[in-house]
Parts: sequence; C-alpha cells; structure tokens
Amino acid sequence: MTTLKQNFNLQNLISTVFRFPLVSLSSLFGTILGVCWVLFEYEYPVMMKLFLLCLLGILLFLAIALFLEQQNWKLWQKWLVRATGIVFLGLYYFILPGVNNDELTRDVARYMILFGCFCLSVLFIGYLTKNNDEYFWHFVKNLAIMFVITGAISGFVFGALSIALLAVSKLFVFNLSENIFFTIWIILVVFAAVHFFLLFVPKKIRSLAEKSEPPVWIKAIGKYLLVPIVCLYFLIVYVYSIKILFTGEWPKGIVASLIIGFSIFGIITCLIIWAYKNKSKWLRIFYRALFIAIVPLTGILFWAIKIRINDYGVTERRYLVVLMGIWLLGIGLLFAIWKKASIKIIPISICVILILSLFGPWGMFEISKNSQLNQLQALLEKHQILVDDKISTGEKLVPKDDYYKLQSSVRYIISNHGYENLQPWFERNLDLVLEGKDRYAWDDLIMVEMGIKKDFVIIK
Repeated sequence: MTTLKQNFNLQNLISTVFRFPLVSLSSLFGTILGVCWVLFEYEYPVMMKLFLLCLLGILLFLAIALFLEQQNWKLWQKWLVRATGIVFLGLYYFILPGVNNDELTRDVARYMILFGCFCLSVLFIGYLTKNNDEYFWHFVKNLAIMFVITGAISGFVFGALSIALLAVSKLFVFNLSENIFFTIWIILVVFAAVHFFLLFVPKKIRSLAEKSEPPVWIKAIGKYLLVPIVCLYFLIVYVYSIKILFTGEWPKGIVASLIIGFSIFGIITCLIIWAYKNKSKWLRIFYRALFIAIVPLTGILFWAIKIRINDYGVTERRYLVVLMGIWLLGIGLLFAIWKKASIKIIPISICVILILSLFGPWGMFEISKNSQLNQLQALLEKHQILVDDKISTGEKLVPKDDYYKLQSSVRYIISNHGYENLQPWFERNLDLVLEGKDRYAWDDLIMVEMGIKKDFVIIK
C-alpha cells in the first residue's frame, strides 16, 4: 500500500478534489448544513434532510467516480451518469422525511439500508466488467485498512480536542455547550475524514495485486483468530439444532438472528482469508466447509421465522430475515457447488436484493403493511369491533392475548406507516383525535376510539 507520507500532501489533496469533485462538494455542503443545523438548535428539519442527502451523495458519487474511471466513455457520457446521480438524490429528497414528530420508522430503515448498499457498491462498482478476483480482493483490503486508519485518527483527534475544550472550560470557568462537540465531530468526520480517506483510494486497480503480496498479519488474524471463532459459533448453532431434532421443541425467536449473524461473520472471514486459501490446506477446507455448513442452517432459520410470521404477521424485520435466509441459501449452494465462484458475487448480490426490497409492491414496506393491516382487520372482525369495514360503536370486551396483539398491530402501523392507513375504518377524522397529543400515546388513543380500554380487558 502507498505510504501515508507519500500521499498526504497539498498537491495530492488538490488532485483528489479534482478526481472526486462531486464527492468533495457533497462533503463540503454536508459539513456546512450539519454545522448550521446544530448551531440553530435543530430547528430546521430541511437542513437535516439536505445533510442526510449529502451523506448519501458522498457514497453515491464516490461509487459513480470509481465506475467511470474504468470506462472509456466520452466526457458528456460521464457527466450524464453523474447528472443521473444528482437527479436521484433530488427525487429522494421528497421521500426522505424531516426530523420531526411525524417521522416514520419505515423512512429511517429505508435510508439506513440505502446507505449500506451505497457503501457496498463502492467496493465492487469498479470491478463489474473485470473478472480477476485478485484485483478486487486487494482493492477492498486497501480500502478496509484505510477506513480503519481514518476512523482511528478521527477518533483520536476528536478525543484530544474534546479533552482540551473541557480543560479550558474548567480552568477558565465558563459553560461549554454540548453543540460544540457535535460541530467538531461533523467537521472531522464529514469533511476532514472523507478527504483524508479519498487521498488513498487507489487509481490503478489492476496494478494492486502485482505490486504487493497479501499481508502475513491478515493471514495470521484470519487463520488463528477468526476461523476458530467461526467454528465455535457454528458448533453452538449445530448443537442447538440437534437438540431441536431430538426434543421436538420449536426453535426460539433468537435462533434466526444468530444464524444470520454467525453466517455473515463466517462469510466475511472467508473473504478475509480468500487470498491465502490456496496456500493453506486448513484454510482451503474451512472455506469450502463454511458454505456447505450454511445450507442446512437456513432450514432452521426458515422454520423459526415461519412460527413468528404465523403468530404475528410480517414486519420489515421478519421480511429481512426471510430475505437474508434466501440469500444465505443461494450463496451457500453456489459456493459449495461451484469452486470457481467469484467473491464479487457476495457484495453484488446482497446489494441488489436489498435495493429491490426497498420499493414496489414486492418490497418489505408494502408487504409488511398489508400483512399487519390484514391481521388487525381479522382480529377486529373476530370481536365484532370492525363491522362492514367500519368501527362499531360502544365498548368491547377483549381477551388479554388478543388485546395485546391488537395494540401491537396498531402501534406498528402508526409508527411505521402512519395512522392514515387506519382512517378508512373510522367515521371520525383521526387528525382531530390525535391533534396536539403526545405521539407515543397515539396507539392508546386509537384503541380508545375503537372502544377498547385497558380497564375493560378480561384477565384470564
């Protein structure tokens, strides 16, 4: 890897700004907007929306720049692609909510998943048309190392400045607003750290593998630390799975999350040791066995999540569990059967399926909303609270278990999709019912509007 001393100078910084102009502008505008939003005491949600868009823009325009560097296109064609990215961010502005009481969990989840997908795209976007996995591995290795170094330096500088400010405030006896720390953090992370990281993004990706051998210390960490930990994790899950088979006891809800977490950790370990697997028999066996071991565990995963869905319906989290299960099954089978499968398939495939799950009638939000509305409707009709698609008048007695299911569904729909989805069932305008009320009490108010009160719940 190019040394820090060689890259860290003014000339290279200027060259980097011209190499990534839109990334640099997104970083600059994001810093200004973030600082202003903090200094104005978080009073202007529009500033926060633009700040979040700038954060997305940093990743999006970095991915676009890396992609275009590998294409022999004309200048106008490249700017057309960049303009498409700008248009996307402009359209996404109208989807992204402001930071206020009407913010929905759905919108936060969509933003976080999109942010993660853009991070992944930076890793593989320059290698979509290149088949050599060795170049790809070295590129990702260099980015990962520089990311860790950048994070460590940013954390150290922030800590040092914070201690200095606290010392000054104590010695000279004056109050120090906590906003100053947020301001310093934004400047460091959104502007300084971004440009420091960009200095070390490799230009000639094809020469990376030729110039350097895989570091020995990465092999040591992978072989003597990560691989044993992964083996221990999978041993735990397999022992629990055998217990299920012998006892007939249904798997607990946590098992799906454990399988996904352990499997992803195992796949990341396989990516880390990929460059060394042909030089070590033990690593080669582990690499193949890991993907084979993942396949049976997906059966337990689907069984566990099926129980939750049957009892409580589909939510975004359960949708993602099913989606990750399908992805793990596909990746496990592919790498178990096809020895020459490209490691690029792993980040590309997960990025594609996550983006596809964000939008459309097949997406996690639409399917989850419909599932919860159907479940809520069935419960309301069961207790004759909903008759002919309208909430009936009067107070109703509801068994304890169903009451909490009703409350859970109402709370979910309000926080994730908005109470407007319940309005067709009510004669009265819910805006008037909830106006001026604490947002965290909306579910109870709507339950009362349905005629269901906690005082009237039958305790079995």
